[in-house]
Amino acid sequence: MLKRIKKLSLVLSLFFLQSHLAQTLSSFGNVADLILKKSLVTEPVSSDTLAGRLINYHFVKDTLTNSAVINTKYKLNQLSLFIVGNKFEINADKVIYGKVGSTVITNQGIFDYADTLKVEPSVASQIITYGKHDKSTGSFIYLPKINDSNLLIPELLIFKRNLSKKEKQQIESYLSIKYGISINYFSEKNYLSSAGDVLWNYKKNKKYGYHITGIGRDDLFGLYQKQSKNSGDNSLIMSIDNLKRLNSQNAGSLNDNEFLLWGDNNEDIVFKESDLLSYHPGKDLKRLWKAQIKSQDNLKTNLYFNLKDVETGNQIPKLKIFRTTENYQSEIFELFNGEKMNDSIYVYRNIAWDTDHNGNDYFTLNNDISNEDISIVSDCNELKNGLVKIRLPDNFSFYSYKLVNVKTNTTIADIQNSNSNPLVLNNIFPSQYKITINKNGHDIIRSFDIQDISNQNIEDNYLWQGEPIELDLNYETYQYMLTSPDGSTNSLAPFLLNGLGEYTLNVKNKQGCILEKKLYVLNQTDYATKDQNSIFKEIKLFPNPTHDGNVNIKIVLKSPKNISIQIYNALGRLIKEAKYDNTANVDALLSIPPVIGYYNVKIFIPEESKGYNLLIN
Repeated sequence: MLKRIKKLSLVLSLFFLQSHLAQTLSSFGNVADLILKKSLVTEPVSSDTLAGRLINYHFVKDTLTNSAVINTKYKLNQLSLFIVGNKFEINADKVIYGKVGSTVITNQGIFDYADTLKVEPSVASQIITYGKHDKSTGSFIYLPKINDSNLLIPELLIFKRNLSKKEKQQIESYLSIKYGISINYFSEKNYLSSAGDVLWNYKKNKKYGYHITGIGRDDLFGLYQKQSKNSGDNSLIMSIDNLKRLNSQNAGSLNDNEFLLWGDNNEDIVFKESDLLSYHPGKDLKRLWKAQIKSQDNLKTNLYFNLKDVETGNQIPKLKIFRTTENYQSEIFELFNGEKMNDSIYVYRNIAWDTDHNGNDYFTLNNDISNEDISIVSDCNELKNGLVKIRLPDNFSFYSYKLVNVKTNTTIADIQNSNSNPLVLNNIFPSQYKITINKNGHDIIRSFDIQDISNQNIEDNYLWQGEPIELDLNYETYQYMLTSPDGSTNSLAPFLLNGLGEYTLNVKNKQGCILEKKLYVLNQTDYATKDQNSIFKEIKLFPNPTHDGNVNIKIVLKSPKNISIQIYNALGRLIKEAKYDNTANVDALLSIPPVIGYYNVKIFIPEESKGYNLLIN
């Protein structure tokens, strides 16, 4: 009798849940075998309040008020589960968001990189994905008992089988675009439409893989996202037509299968100081965004930037768009005027995307008045020999200046009452500098970077494994031309080694100096032979991954050499360097800012180089 009561209670619980949450469905988009879809995204009524009820401009009217248990006829080790919520954090009343067999998905997060997204505690909004063969015979999924009225779970999808990798990516992409929640950076997954089209390619966009957000329309998924901001970043909002409080109120329109996704380089939202040697001397933001567009027509949006606590001066920054990487390197760009809405929000209206139909645009903000008053006039050979000549405005006399090496924080020169024009600096060798020129009590501050291109983030030898090898290059600072073994040339990123043979890479820095570097792609036998003949005896990096940015590097050589260790970020920018003279052993602890992402550690001696990936998580 007791067993019958339990069985009846379970049936009633399942009936209540399915009737309260959704109708039983059999497919979602092109993904079959959906058995439950919970969605509480509804239109508001006059008696509702919007306070605390928005997830990426979707209104969520209510939440579950009771714990709910599903017992399906399907084994749970065959299910795939997707949950979206706005609050997964520690001490949330010990809520269990999902339990599948012996695997528990809790507010402490999931850390199974092979099959799930990594969910960090104390993060505002997240997508949790579970789909894994589990040997347990259990057959329950526990949905949360809601004790926090601010905890919203607007969408839950359960499929009766383990979805394929592609199908999981399709569901995650739908949820990510709809709610502004990035698929985790470390997951290295493409964003896919219901048709399987690639909307965001993580390999091509890995240097801009932070805060990925999008707008788009996918009728098969029922997705129509007209405005969006990232749940973890408040700096940028993109909107078709004017931004509204709710996505459904936006008057703009998109065609089916039309998308615009964007990500950034994770740099700070601050304007750079004017750089006398930069290809882009204006005060651009350090943060640079990349947009990937899928549209038949010229897609137009409004952009809303939040520049709270960012110093902009009296002028309104301009939106700066580079249509291709080549244009970015050769200083071909477009500027667009904006307007200031309040103390922190700047809007740029009716911006057309992908006007050259290559599928990508790069953009940032620029806040500079012309740099033509002061410039470096040294030629390449003079700069290589440490001679820097700075041209000043006409009739500029009797001034003081101070030169500081930014890397070492040392004062190189502090001169009073100079009268020379151009200002001549001697023995200025590769490093980053800041010069402050004072005239009649007014400071003019400029920076410049005298660069050494002999040791780049480029290895000499690569192992061919049947897939194109993309070079990790610093597009922001250098220009490149790659010549392949067949004689063909490429000056547009990405730069790929597409097969065996000898390649030539020409590197041009800001001063116009050019370095020619030979690269070799080798088969397994030749690569192993090179490795056996290597002067390197042992190299160790630990811990890897690191959490605090500290990494121990141990190097043992067969004979003493000059050793250079360089660490590059995902943009190919050198962020740490250490040099050791005439030694066969290095045991060093190097520290870099603990910014989540992938890094490259390059170790150079005069005869060869080695490269290793480093992860901060």
